[in-house]
Amino acid sequence: MKNQKTIVVAIYFAVLAVTIVIAGLLFSQYRYFKQEAQELAQVKDAYYQHVEMLKRSLNASMVQDEEEEQEGEGEKKKVTNDKLGKQPFVTIDFTVDAEPEEAPSEFQIISQEEEDLLNAIKSNIKKLRAVPVVKHKKVAKKAFYKSLKKPTRYAPQRDFVFRWPVELSNFWLSSLFGPRKRPNGHIEFHQGIDMAAMRGTPVKAAAGGKVIFAQAAPGYGNCIMIEHNNRYKTRYGHLHRICVRPGQVVQEGERIGTVGDTGLVRKSGRDASHLHFEIHQEGRRVNPLIFLF
Repeated sequence: MKNQKTIVVAIYFAVLAVTIVIAGLLFSQYRYFKQEAQELAQVKDAYYQHVEMLKRSLNASMVQDEEEEQEGEGEKKKVTNDKLGKQPFVTIDFTVDAEPEEAPSEFQIISQEEEDLLNAIKSNIKKLRAVPVVKHKKVAKKAFYKSLKKPTRYAPQRDFVFRWPVELSNFWLSSLFGPRKRPNGHIEFHQGIDMAAMRGTPVKAAAGGKVIFAQAAPGYGNCIMIEHNNRYKTRYGHLHRICVRPGQVVQEGERIGTVGDTGLVRKSGRDASHLHFEIHQEGRRVNPLIFLF
């Protein structure tokens, strides 16, 4: 009897210990996913705030331009009517010596302050366009070749216009361009931006060009690459469907595929669907946000 009681007590404590361990693991997983969800929610809120500020600034500038155009047209009509002599009839007293009329003022649509501001802007543009003169100094051969071996930071130049490959209302930025930490703790450099969206969301060409790659690729899953000119290419990764073929010429905004989760993706929920978007400038992958905003 004593042996049976001992065995029952041992089994009870063993089950209790296993239950405690499982509860601890579940609690740690819950805290981890809760922290990840909070971070993603913060990134999402910051992204929507940025987009809202951008929309407001664009709307404000458009409204201001329309108001300035209406004011300019109103002043133009007023001055034209005055010059045409559309004035009310008055009674003239010839017994009083008439004073000489003042010379009519010059025709002017904008105010003097606006004209001064335009002149200042033009002068600043001329200064920016001016090419600075660089004085070359003589350097030793060893120093010259040593300077060639030093790594230089590549600064992308925004001289091409791209559109968002996914509509702004259909996604949110889940990962940006730059270094990021993997789940195993290693640091990697993310070569593009990730746009989290529902599976099947249309993906459109960011600019017109020729499709040079349209098939599965290691890591990228179903992938498309478009060559726009001799300087720029764009890559679209983790697609669910590919709607173009190599050699096909596409226009800006044309549908080329749909969002998916093929290839190597970081899955923290039920659906890891997103678009991995890259911009290549002269063979170097650059931050797409520089060209999209």
